[in-house]
Amino acid sequence: MSVRRKPDGHLYTWQNPKGLPVVVEEGGKVEDGQVIASSVQPLGAQALRCPRLLSANHISSLLVSPERTQRFTGIKLARLRAEPQFADLIQQVAFHPDEDVYVQLEGAIYLTRVCGVSARELFGPYLENPDDQMKLEAVVALAESATAEAVEILASILDLSDAPYFLRSAAAWALGRVGTDKAIDRLVLAFSDVDLSIRQEALDTVASLGDPVLEYLIAGLFGDDADIAAGSAEAIRRRASVPPAAVQRIVEEVKADVQRVWAVWLLGHLSGREYIASAIAELQDSRPEALCHKCTVGLCGELDCQTLGDPAGSGNIFERGLKG
Repeated sequence: MSVRRKPDGHLYTWQNPKGLPVVVEEGGKVEDGQVIASSVQPLGAQALRCPRLLSANHISSLLVSPERTQRFTGIKLARLRAEPQFADLIQQVAFHPDEDVYVQLEGAIYLTRVCGVSARELFGPYLENPDDQMKLEAVVALAESATAEAVEILASILDLSDAPYFLRSAAAWALGRVGTDKAIDRLVLAFSDVDLSIRQEALDTVASLGDPVLEYLIAGLFGDDADIAAGSAEAIRRRASVPPAAVQRIVEEVKADVQRVWAVWLLGHLSGREYIASAIAELQDSRPEALCHKCTVGLCGELDCQTLGDPAGSGNIFERGLKG
C-alpha cells in the first residue's frame, strides 16, 4: 500500500502481510492519522457525531454490558438524566461483589441523588475501609452525590481533628464542590480550625467559589470569631473585584465600630483599587482613627500586634492561620 505526501510528493509504502481489508479508496485523500487497513470498519465522521438523543433501550444495554466502562457510563447517564426507572438494575450492578469499585461508587451516587437512598448506608462501608485510597474515593463520590446527608457526612469528616490531613482536605474540597448554603457555612467555620493546613484549604476553596459566597464572607468578617473574620477578610481580598455595595457595607460597619480589625485590614488592602478610593476617603473623613498609625491599613498591608491585643508580637497573619 502506497501513500504519497501532497506537499513534496514523498511516497510512503507499507506491506500488508496479514491481508487486512483496505478501508480507503484507491486514489482517494488520506488524512493524518487515518486508518488505512483494518479488520474492523472504522467509524466515519457522521457516526462519531453525537446524535443528541438516546434510544429507548440505550441505557439498559449499557448497564448489562460486559464492559466495565459501558456499565459505568450507563449509570452516569441515568444519574445525569435523573431517571429513577433504572434503580433496580443499577442496584444489581453496583452491589455485585465482583463489580469494579468505581462502578460501585457511581451506583451509590445515582441511588442517593436520584432515588433518595441513605448516603450513610451506601458510603459508610467505603469510609470505614482500612484502605486510604478507598476513603478518598468515597469523599470524592460524596461531592457528586451532593445531597443534604452527603454534606453532613463531609462536614463530620472535616470536624475530625485527628483524621489524616488528606481526608479532611478532600472533605473541604468536596464541600466547595457541593456549594450549598450549609456546605459553604461549614467551610467558613473551618477558617478557625486548629490545623493551619485545613484553614488554608478552606480559604482556597471558598475564595475560588466567587460571587455566591460573598454574603457568607461578609457575615464571617463581622462575626465574633477573630479567626473566621481573618479568613473571610483574606478570601474577600483575593477577589478580582468587590461590588461597590459590599464595600459600602464594610465601610458602614467600620464607621460604627473601628475595632473591627480585620475589616479595617481588608479596606487597607482594597484601597489601591480605584473604584474603592472614594469609600476609603469617606471613612477617613468620618472616622480618621480607623486609619491612623499602622492600624492594619497603613497602606503597607501589615497588622499591628497591639491592635490585635497581642503585645508579645505574635499576632501576625501567618500565625493566625491567614496567609496574606
